[in-house]
Amino acid sequence: MLNHLTQSLWSSFMRHEHISQDSILLSFVARIAQVSRHKLMKVGSPSRNDHQSCQYSIFDFDSDEDFNVFFSKYRTEITDILRLATVMCPLKTFDLAATWLRQRLVEPANSSSFLEWEALALYLDAICSKVFHTDKPKPSAEQGILLLMSVLRHETNDPLILSCALSCISALFIFLTLSSEALPAVLEKLFSAMTFSLPGQTKSNRSRAVKNVRRHACSSLVKICKHHPDLLISSFEQIHRRLEMLSADPNQLSQMEKCTLYEALILITNQFNNYQQQANFFENYLIQVKNIWLSREITHAFSSAETLMHYVGLTRTPVAAGDEDAFGTNRSHIVYCVTAILGVIKRTKCPEDADAAVRGGFLRPYASGCNNVVLCNPSAPFILPFLDNLFQLIRSLNNLWLPEARALLAPEYRRAYDVWDVDKVNVSPMPMDAIDTKQPLERMQHFITSVHDYCYHILGNACPNLMHEFFVMPGLGQHVISHVFYSIDLVPDYRLRSVIRIFMKPFVQFCPSDCYETTLVPVLIQLCPYMFQRLNNKWMQPNGEIKDADENSEVQELLEDQVNRLMSREYIELLGAVLHGKRSATNDSAMDATSEDNLTNLSELGQLALKHGTLCSSIVCCCFHALSWNDSTICIKTLHLCGSLVKHLVAAGTLSGDDAKDLIMCILMGLHVHGQHEGNQGCLLNLAFQAYESLRPLHPEVSNLMHEIPDCPMQVLQSFDKMLLQTEERKTEKRRKEMFKKIVGSIIGKTLGSCSLNPFTLSVCRHGLRHRSLSGRTFSPNRIRMALCAAFSPSTKTFKVGNKRRDI
Repeated sequence: MLNHLTQSLWSSFMRHEHISQDSILLSFVARIAQVSRHKLMKVGSPSRNDHQSCQYSIFDFDSDEDFNVFFSKYRTEITDILRLATVMCPLKTFDLAATWLRQRLVEPANSSSFLEWEALALYLDAICSKVFHTDKPKPSAEQGILLLMSVLRHETNDPLILSCALSCISALFIFLTLSSEALPAVLEKLFSAMTFSLPGQTKSNRSRAVKNVRRHACSSLVKICKHHPDLLISSFEQIHRRLEMLSADPNQLSQMEKCTLYEALILITNQFNNYQQQANFFENYLIQVKNIWLSREITHAFSSAETLMHYVGLTRTPVAAGDEDAFGTNRSHIVYCVTAILGVIKRTKCPEDADAAVRGGFLRPYASGCNNVVLCNPSAPFILPFLDNLFQLIRSLNNLWLPEARALLAPEYRRAYDVWDVDKVNVSPMPMDAIDTKQPLERMQHFITSVHDYCYHILGNACPNLMHEFFVMPGLGQHVISHVFYSIDLVPDYRLRSVIRIFMKPFVQFCPSDCYETTLVPVLIQLCPYMFQRLNNKWMQPNGEIKDADENSEVQELLEDQVNRLMSREYIELLGAVLHGKRSATNDSAMDATSEDNLTNLSELGQLALKHGTLCSSIVCCCFHALSWNDSTICIKTLHLCGSLVKHLVAAGTLSGDDAKDLIMCILMGLHVHGQHEGNQGCLLNLAFQAYESLRPLHPEVSNLMHEIPDCPMQVLQSFDKMLLQTEERKTEKRRKEMFKKIVGSIIGKTLGSCSLNPFTLSVCRHGLRHRSLSGRTFSPNRIRMALCAAFSPSTKTFKVGNKRRDI
């Protein structure tokens, strides 16, 4: 823990423009890198006695889980320092790494070998990732290749050490760009690891460690093909033949390993820059997927939730371990198909160079109401026919939540739809127990979660990669509405997140402008009103009510709250993509949120969306309500959207006096809830000030709302209003903002400490906005929220699901 406190100081020194060049600091770089070797080794757990630091860990950490969370961050800090040190002294750090690696290669294995190999792999990767990103003297190609060859010659039957050796080989890939003489030996080593096994193990009973080695080798090939595909063009036929030989043996590659290796081949084919050559490759590769995915059996299985449940075994008692499982085979067919389809869509790229695209036949005329000539993806003719069944599968997955479908579940699978433990680990800030996927229930949870997410990854990747060919697919918008949104009110938040984050965001960002009216806007008209109602209802509930009747544990409540926060943030980012385009993909800082650039212009899609009454009302309601949701990050993300909306609504002249008062009221509510945070307070004050200055001259009744603020200095308010109505002799903006802050100062949220010293009560406002004593930190904005919604449109109260309309 004490070492951890010094890491930020060393990092600051090394990042400083002048200190990093100081001779004194440079003299310490080698010592820092040397010491980091030992710090990267995962020792010192409070439950063990393998290091002297274990005695200190007993006092610093309550459990091994706490230690693991800390050590993960600690390692990240050390590797960051190693990267900085490499930029400053690449030769010294590389020599240290090379020396350590040679020592491990010649020393016999012992009980601590894996810990050293694991640390060494991280050490070498951190250094090699930056060794050529500096103008200082660098290691030569010969040094790197010799080191790489020494690792390639190393033989071991320990799967854990072999996996670390593969990581070292992967780190040294960078030297292949300087000299490719070692490439054949690298490929041979990777293929050897892909078929690695231990005596007595077969495809059906391989240990987790062996599976990890094989997957690691497959991923390493994908890595080298992704970052250095030009090196492997000449080896394409060799790799392809080797892969076909392995695929022909049913006892060798798993379906996942096969799909991963074909992704590597696809990355190489992108370098062909030849549409027809790539198309021929996809036709041959996807023939097996086509035979399975478009078969009558699969098509029937996807036709309803009931048939899907029967097909994958949800309605039957799990088969005993070792017995033949026909339902397991069915599940593997589905996983194989969606994995292969996703791999093709995700990895296939068109040439970035326009001349290369023309020469390769990628630019083709397209008579669809879109552009005359568009860039075509060579995988599109083979992937698009698969999408009908994909949409049908999505609809059936949504219908698994219907009560009549859940009643069909076998008793052993009653909890098959629960949050999978991996998702709990990803969402929860608390450490979780180890995950066991060997039991039938956990395997089924894994299957349902994986297939659900893969479906939306396919659609999400189709947006930027298949481009026009995807968006002009006949009936795409209706497919999304009638399948993706079908029974969406039954889908839990942890599943709905995938729809918003993985699919809808790229769907909005990459939709061509000529497909807005026909495809995107109809989808948004269905989605946005429903999402506003769903999220707003969740945030309006008191904390004590947000829990299931049968899940009262603290962890369950924490997970529900965390998922709700994450989904709310992601939906606000989606609205940012609608209103501002791709700029919303980055996390805006508090300063960016109120910058002039972000508050002025709406995108073409944003302007079009606000012309549709139902869509406009749901977007405006959601953005302004979100200012007072009890999450300061959501508030920051929403501020620049609200600024743009205010300017647009004022310019359009569509606001009534009551509408204007409601907008101001929502901003003031946000100021009350989040005013205790300095960053939020400044941004909210700025938004409230700009909104009031814009709306007060047009709607005099807005001033009445300010009169209802408790302890409002009336003379200051009258002077401020008089100044706004004058066209000349206005005070400076800074002075006007100071006056406005005095007007609203009494409702600005305060920390608990300051509130206990200065409690106050806000009297009932026009729409029933009630503030209780802030010392209790309770706030009831329900009526004003409903008033704002009613001010725009009552049509946001319902959402069309499939062919029927459900009350939300």
